[in-house]
Amino acid sequence: MEKVTHLLNITKFLSKHKNPEANELRNYYVKCCKELTSDGELPKQIFGINTMCSHCGSLWNTVDYKVRLIQGKPIPNSVKKLIKNSVNDIQLSACQKKLVRKSLKNRLNKLIIICSVCKKKNFVTLNKPERLKISKREVVTDITPKRKKKRIKDKTAGLLINTPNVKDCQGAEITKINTDTPRLLNPKGKQRKSNNINVSGSKPKKINISKLKGIINTSTAPSKRSSLHNFLTELG
Repeated sequence: MEKVTHLLNITKFLSKHKNPEANELRNYYVKCCKELTSDGELPKQIFGINTMCSHCGSLWNTVDYKVRLIQGKPIPNSVKKLIKNSVNDIQLSACQKKLVRKSLKNRLNKLIIICSVCKKKNFVTLNKPERLKISKREVVTDITPKRKKKRIKDKTAGLLINTPNVKDCQGAEITKINTDTPRLLNPKGKQRKSNNINVSGSKPKKINISKLKGIINTSTAPSKRSSLHNFLTELG
């Protein structure tokens, strides 16, 4: 382990230099570290895929590289049923377990980094965030829709009409209100006057009726003057 720690310190020192010769020497020490620690694991901060190539050990900061993204495949319904069965403590066959692992692995997005030195591919798995399922009950519409104002058609559009003054309009409205208000048919004052007139005018009506009867009788009575002889006798 002392050799490994010494080589790690050398690689850290060489990583500061950006010369191609220093990069080749550093890659050689990285390979030596991997051979010495075949059973153990190297620190990911220094030897991880995010910092250096997993095959040749060249740093991404010092080397040109190409990046490509592969989209993950959705899990089929048949595999979803198998996952539910495994959760419910139902035993799966070896082939089914392998299929579940493969589908879960392919579900994730993959970032491919192609090194320009060794021209090999480095795969980096990226966790794909799941979509949030929003229930209909949680959706609340706080925004009230605005009501559209009804357009009133102007009947006098395009016509030249002498508009009356405001005072005249107000006076006309007052007169309309007075005419529209209901009136009492028999007020108390008028009832008293009408009663007095009827009492005083009852006698002359009777007198006039008697005169009319006399006139009618005189007009309807037959005349006794049948001849001239009778007329002369009446005169003599």
